[in-house]
Amino acid sequence: MSDQSQEPQAPEEVEETPAVVPLPDEWQAVVGDLLAEGNSVDQGGLRRGVPELVTTPDQVLGLLERLRSLDEPYNRLTDMCGADLGDHLQVLYFLCQGYTGKLLVVKVNLARDGEVPTATGLWPVANWPEREIMEMFGMTFTGHPEPAHLLLPEGWVGYPLRKDYVYDREHEWTRPDPMREDPEQALGLEEEDSE
Repeated sequence: MSDQSQEPQAPEEVEETPAVVPLPDEWQAVVGDLLAEGNSVDQGGLRRGVPELVTTPDQVLGLLERLRSLDEPYNRLTDMCGADLGDHLQVLYFLCQGYTGKLLVVKVNLARDGEVPTATGLWPVANWPEREIMEMFGMTFTGHPEPAHLLLPEGWVGYPLRKDYVYDREHEWTRPDPMREDPEQALGLEEEDSE
């Protein structure tokens, strides 16, 4: 038997890459075509290998329609979400190229009281995500076919996923749960001091 003791090695230095890198040439061409057609598109970037395009609320439907008509179309809306970035809100559309797994993110920046047109005419599946975003962030999707509450009860005040939302600690849905805070006290199982 040979003694093969190994000294611990220092980890290799990993070169940090920027969070967003410029779009590759193929996407630069697509963005150039979109701009030539009158679409307002920011160059966006590539984040973790996924292209991101940034547009305005008045241009988003045209951009989404154009992305559906590319030679290799992004014709599936796989998800949508909202984000509160402090000074403005953002709607994110996650598109997929058929069933290939190629993803694309379209971002729309809007004012805190902004409106964006509904995408339900392009993808009926956008109905519930848009309703959730409306409730949680207070964004308005103009032309939405059914802007009724989805998650929160009627009469709920405010938008719970906004950074400036203040929770009413006395509301039955948001007050502290005694079982989480102090389960022993809630169950009357507090340990007695033994002498």
